[in-house]
Amino acid sequence: MQETESDTTTLFRGARLRAWLGGLIKGRRWGGFSASILTNTAYLGAARIAQLAVGFTVGVSVARYLGPADSGALAYAISFAALFSSAAALGLDSIVIRDLAAANDQNNAAAEEILSAAFVLRLLASPATLLVIAAASMIANKDTHTRLLVLIVASGVIFQPVLIADLYFQSRVQSKYVVYAQIMALIVVSLARIILIELKAPLLVFAIVTVAETALFMFGLAYIYKKHRGHLPRMRANRLVARRLLREAWPLALTGVLTSVYINVDRVLIKQLLGNVSAGKYAVVVTIATALYFVPIAFGQSLFPSLVEARSDAALYHRRLQQAFDTLLWAAVAVALPITIVAEPLMQRLYGTAYSGSGSALAILIWSAVATFLGLVTSYWLIAENLQRLYPIRIFASLCTCVALNLVLIPRWGIRGAAVATVTAQFVSSTVVYAFRPRTRLMVTMQLRALALPFRLWTEWTSERSR
Repeated sequence: MQETESDTTTLFRGARLRAWLGGLIKGRRWGGFSASILTNTAYLGAARIAQLAVGFTVGVSVARYLGPADSGALAYAISFAALFSSAAALGLDSIVIRDLAAANDQNNAAAEEILSAAFVLRLLASPATLLVIAAASMIANKDTHTRLLVLIVASGVIFQPVLIADLYFQSRVQSKYVVYAQIMALIVVSLARIILIELKAPLLVFAIVTVAETALFMFGLAYIYKKHRGHLPRMRANRLVARRLLREAWPLALTGVLTSVYINVDRVLIKQLLGNVSAGKYAVVVTIATALYFVPIAFGQSLFPSLVEARSDAALYHRRLQQAFDTLLWAAVAVALPITIVAEPLMQRLYGTAYSGSGSALAILIWSAVATFLGLVTSYWLIAENLQRLYPIRIFASLCTCVALNLVLIPRWGIRGAAVATVTAQFVSSTVVYAFRPRTRLMVTMQLRALALPFRLWTEWTSERSR
């Protein structure tokens, strides 16, 4: 790829820029992206907006009802289970999507072998992961109530094999089918939570409903998948295919575990160091700060198959990457800046005086969106280039940064310290680690070009006017 690096300097000449902006306005093309990518992103975006509108409203009511202490206990259980639950995925997601996208034919034997092997592997990994979570909780938590909460929440991991259907639809850029299952589960569980608040149900019941939402989504997804393909993934795995998947995915599996640890370790440490009340306040901060992460996720899921296809055309390949960085970076800034300004009154207005003081943490944590948006594009580039072996190095550096800063800053600054640690660690993951390898420096260059987008547009505009 280095020999094509100089091509990026010509991607934003006047004609190309006008074509890009014109295509975006007309809704026909966007930097070479097909209509199916934009349509798929729209479906995923619409689903997430619906989840935000309904789930966030109900979530605020649940947080107000439970209060910071019980909210913190539930958030701790979810975060503790998440430390290990990603192991059940075995890092197969991007590998399976890549292989299915390359297969092209949705009914061919190769695709069926990939789906069946991935399904069987996860079928074996899920109960093993649940046992690990239960054992870890027994060691880390002394009180029975916390152990029970963790076990209830963690039981959702047994549904992990069904997500193979989601990978299939992603590879075909047909995520609208996944959206149907998500919306169905969202509506049912949201109604259940409202009823539970009226009935003044205890905390354990809300934990059970959390698992019920996962179960409903998985059953709906399995039904749609069977209706679409005519059968569920077969429970017979080709050993050669399974071994190849594991061999290629192990760096991603390790990365998934490390990522889960560094994403959730702040919430676990806050509970251990500061107690449930601080954990509850930080949990609602995280909810708001990560609410719009669906934008890069939806866009990335739609973009990834097209990146694989475009690798043979260096100019198109780099153009898609650069425009993805441009769009997502400034989308993150557009979200983070206004929330930073209104963070404290926003928190008190939404959650009440019981959660006062959490706005300062939100004003910091919201900027993690910039690193997250950039990092997701880079992650898909690594998969497309078959460089997933670099994932563990990247995440290990971030994890060390996150844990060290949390241990130092949480006792001093409380939940604000956790926010600073998280933002710093995510920028290490998304940008800093790529500066040390010649091949990956292209990603840093593209990120810096994205940061300079207003200047690039201004230069282009003034250049056009002077002609």
